Amino acid sequence: MEKRNLIIVIAIIIVSVIAYHSLTTARKFDPDERRAIEVGRYFLDGVGCKTGKVLFIKQEVKEPNFFWDVALDSDVEWDDSDVWDRMLKWDRPDIREARLCWVIRFEQAKRSGHYYEVWLDASEYIVVGGDRCK
Repeated sequence: MEKRNLIIVIAIIIVSVIAYHSLTTARKFDPDERRAIEVGRYFLDGVGCKTGKVLFIKQEVKEPNFFWDVALDSDVEWDDSDVWDRMLKWDRPDIREARLCWVIRFEQAKRSGHYYEVWLDASEYIVVGGDRCK
C-alpha cells in the first residue's frame, strides 16, 4: 500500500509542476493583440507561409517595406464579401510614411528557429511589410 501512495504523490507533484510551468510561461494576449495575430496568421497562411507559435508581438513605428508584395502574385482567391479582404487590401496600399504597426513574429511551422514577420498598420490592419528568416 505504501508503494501505491508514493506513486500517487509523485504523480501529483509532476502534474503540479507541469501546471505551474504552463501557467507561468504562457503569454496571454489582449483582444487587440489577438486580432492582430489572427490577421497576420490568416495572411501568412494564405500566401503559403505556414505559421507556428507567436514568438512576439509589439507595436512599433515602422516605415513600410512591402516585403509581402509577393502576395499579389499569389493564386489565393478571396471571397469579396470576406471581411479579411477589406483588411488585407491586395492592391498595394498608398502608404509610404512611417506609421504605428503591429509587428508580429511567428515561428515557421515545422522549422524551429526560423520565423516569418508581418507588419500590420495598427489602425487599419493592412499588411504593410515584414521579414522572414532565410
